[in-house]
Amino acid sequence: MTKEEARQMRLETLKEAANHALLKWKPKEEDGKLVSYCNLATSYICVKMGFDGFRGMLAKEMVKRIDSNADFAVVDSQAAQSLANEGRLVIAGCKGDVLPNGHLDHGHIAACYPGKAIYSKKWNEDAPYIVNIGKTNGFMTANLAFNSKPCYYALVSEV
Repeated sequence: MTKEEARQMRLETLKEAANHALLKWKPKEEDGKLVSYCNLATSYICVKMGFDGFRGMLAKEMVKRIDSNADFAVVDSQAAQSLANEGRLVIAGCKGDVLPNGHLDHGHIAACYPGKAIYSKKWNEDAPYIVNIGKTNGFMTANLAFNSKPCYYALVSEV
């Protein structure tokens, strides 16, 4: 298999996994609260892309695992988009905001997706394209899906 064929296969796998996740994990209302599934969808995409280390975790737990694990390396927003455009696994993650009781909320996590990063005035840098599973499901730039700027993590075998 040529490098280009391998790249195309990775891109197709990422796109198929992302599209499946968008359809499977739609937000819904339970007991008057919106329930979303960024953790389940991102874990699914990761499994399809060859990493199976997030099963059963909330978004904040996934980010904590990434932060303390040699499987992922921190990359900047431009590298995140470039790697995603090559069909590489890159995760955007935020542990969450501190709640009034001092605890962290559940956080947010998403897979970067092939596309074009857009400059974000909110963050003063490019925001990569992601597949967002959350309050709003869809393909969008990270600045539209995250309240605060996430960290970007590339699977080390992908860098």
